[in-house]
Amino acid sequence: PLLKVTFRGGSVIERFGLRRFGNDQGRITINGEVTKLVGWNHHTQWPVTAASPTDEQMDADVALLKRGHANYVRGAHYPHDPRMLDRLDEAGIVFWSETLGPSVSNENMRDWSFFMKIQLQQLEQMLDNALNHASVFAWGWFNEGPSNEASSCPAYAACANYSRGRDPTRFATWADDKKLSGKCFEHATLISFNNYPGWYSDSGDVRAPETWNAMADSVVAGTTDSGAGTLGKPFTISETGAGGIFEWWDNVTDAKWTLNYQSEIISGDVDVALSNANISGIVLWHFYDFKVDNCGATWPCSRGRGQENNTHCPYDHPPPTTLGELERVGPPNCTSIVVNSRPGGENHKGSLDFWRREKPAFRIAAAKFKTANRWRVDLSHN
Repeated sequence: PLLKVTFRGGSVIERFGLRRFGNDQGRITINGEVTKLVGWNHHTQWPVTAASPTDEQMDADVALLKRGHANYVRGAHYPHDPRMLDRLDEAGIVFWSETLGPSVSNENMRDWSFFMKIQLQQLEQMLDNALNHASVFAWGWFNEGPSNEASSCPAYAACANYSRGRDPTRFATWADDKKLSGKCFEHATLISFNNYPGWYSDSGDVRAPETWNAMADSVVAGTTDSGAGTLGKPFTISETGAGGIFEWWDNVTDAKWTLNYQSEIISGDVDVALSNANISGIVLWHFYDFKVDNCGATWPCSRGRGQENNTHCPYDHPPPTTLGELERVGPPNCTSIVVNSRPGGENHKGSLDFWRREKPAFRIAAAKFKTANRWRVDLSHN
């Protein structure tokens, strides 16, 4: 809707939207209807412009999200450009907004004189910036933090208390990678797990994604290390997936790093999420391949060369440095690549490559996402 205010011969037009998020017996609801959330994690990184995208680049990414039938984006791992939130508002895609927080330690969380003071300040500023965006359905913090240590729980509680005190209409959550060992879930209103079955564990096992069923069962039953702290709360998959190297498009095997293997694992992840009523949503990691930095998440950069490890691949032509050049010569391709933790200095878990070219996993996920809420359409015809 539009609101138009006219005064002294001038006018201001403000767009706005209204949404109501809720919990119906452990299922996420939007405007009162149980809704399965599906989509991707999204970093702020674009070809050529990096973290300073043009409006056209953001429009193109949102168009790709819509082509992928996404209704959900997680903003990893920091607050995102309000221009992007404007576009998600208009597209009807919900958004998880979180504070900067990878590699937070238990020591950080017990530092109330500095770290937690600044953490709560950035949480306040994130809400200042994004509170009135209809797309935002969850406030998050401490990506993969030390939730398995009870002494960290007061920090989780402080963030949850602040967000709920100021905005009780959105979920309070974090992406937890401790599986069933998290001890702080009593402070969340949405339980969310990061895990990569078939990639970091059980590599080669295309049935590994089925382990999501057991994790969802534990959340519903209250048998994690948080006990009753998970009861009655929705559960989502906040990160999962597998890597696939775009240039291996003609590799017919399903060995690790091939597009076939990536597709098999992602297909399994999505199938479990869609078929299990105890899983309210899934956001795959990641929407596109992205460049990593030399230090990874370890600062100061004092432990060797970090994630990148000088693994840039040889390209068939130099990577474009302007948008005009990119349009003229097109994306480069690696002519060879060393398969290690970050081949070519990139995280290859994207369903698109860095240049936004589709991998098979994108088309597979899109076809499945399209049916995620088909039951609501079917019911309307009964």
